[in-house]
Amino acid sequence: MSIEHLIKKGYEFIYKGASAFPGSNHLMHIGLIGAIPYFVGKYSAELLGAKEKSAYFGFGLSAISEITWQTLIEPISPYDNPAARFSDYKGIIDTVIGAGLAHFVAERIKKRAKQ
Repeated sequence: MSIEHLIKKGYEFIYKGASAFPGSNHLMHIGLIGAIPYFVGKYSAELLGAKEKSAYFGFGLSAISEITWQTLIEPISPYDNPAARFSDYKGIIDTVIGAGLAHFVAERIKKRAKQ
């Protein structure tokens, strides 16, 4: 089983969730490519001792996830329309929203822990 085959199977799974109802593609993009990588990057950096710069790691991992999605995963999908550049830009905006929301939630959790 090749990596390309695994990526295609994973993309089919994501596509089913992203086409479940109107707007679900944005929710999937916000969560899977924006928020989850942010939390992984932020809390991994904190575990490694870079607590002051952990938000940078979170945003960086979200950016890397978006770049990976746009350049490696989406182009090999049978559902991708290479001419739909506006859709790609909306995906970038969704990622920024997801990472921003994750940052907001992480800051709220930190403030509540101090109280």
